[in-house]
Amino acid sequence: MSDDYSFLFDLLSIPNNGSYTLSNVDLSGPDKTLTIERPSSPTFCPACNSRMHSKGLYTRMISHPVFQDGSFLIIRLKQRRWRCPTCGLQFNERFPFVERYKQFTNLTPILVLDALKDLNASTRSVARRFNMSDTQVHDLFT
Repeated sequence: MSDDYSFLFDLLSIPNNGSYTLSNVDLSGPDKTLTIERPSSPTFCPACNSRMHSKGLYTRMISHPVFQDGSFLIIRLKQRRWRCPTCGLQFNERFPFVERYKQFTNLTPILVLDALKDLNASTRSVARRFNMSDTQVHDLFT
């Protein structure tokens, strides 16, 4: 993909040093979609230092509510699952802007807390705005 969308790396705080690539960008429609992946490179086991084998790519969908008009930026992360044939250690590729097992980016809790500054906003209305459950919003607040 060309450098026309290099500003998206700055928006998501991703280092633009070639370790991540934008394989697909769809900015048409109400929800914008990005596909981010890492180029394939040899990976070695941190435990036994033998070469690991890829178990294939899988896609992880992340919601990033950065737009003011209510539309979402949906990020498709293509991650590889690595397995060591010697010791059996397994792990997935990591991305710096998404925590493990989360469905949203690291910027979303800050946006939620900022939205809760409005005295007329309830946890339910903020949760609906950010496509989260009201329990998640309440837990972020506490």
